Amino acid sequence: MRRHEALLLLLLLMMFSGLPVHARLGEKIKSFNQRHRADLHLKEVTIKQEIKYYEYSVLIDPSLLAVAPGFACGLTATVKHGVITGESMIVRFGEQPLKANDLAISYGLSFVNDALDRKPSLLTEANERKVFQKAIFQAMTTFPQELRFVGCKGKIVFSRSADNNLLIAAIPETI
Repeated sequence: MRRHEALLLLLLLMMFSGLPVHARLGEKIKSFNQRHRADLHLKEVTIKQEIKYYEYSVLIDPSLLAVAPGFACGLTATVKHGVITGESMIVRFGEQPLKANDLAISYGLSFVNDALDRKPSLLTEANERKVFQKAIFQAMTTFPQELRFVGCKGKIVFSRSADNNLLIAAIPETI
């Protein structure tokens, strides 16, 4: 029973604390940085020829971290000529991966929906959480997973890093 109470508390905290919104593919980096001063902390900018990589720490509500200690997210925006051309998020599950899984799904969905500039209907939100949960599980235990959404000009790739963190990438279609 305590596990269910903790999960319910976690979901309520996520609903009321508001997850940060991330960048949209094609958005100007200056407007993105202005919109997210309170949500993200810029760690580093790496320049390789015409491409800049902006690396951020996602600021997470401490009350959520109390439920899933060690949980963390980082965001990288790939920028060319001042415009975001790609994004990726890394998720560290922390000390209690099972409790952090709900956070990973919520932050991942928020990241994906904003990156692809989409809004799921309330009818599909529960189904999308299940699809995300399955994609995360498959990526962490077997092979990378790829998701596409109808009407979106991009795809999402889930994979596991060498140090067992979850990687979620929003990649624009090149067609």
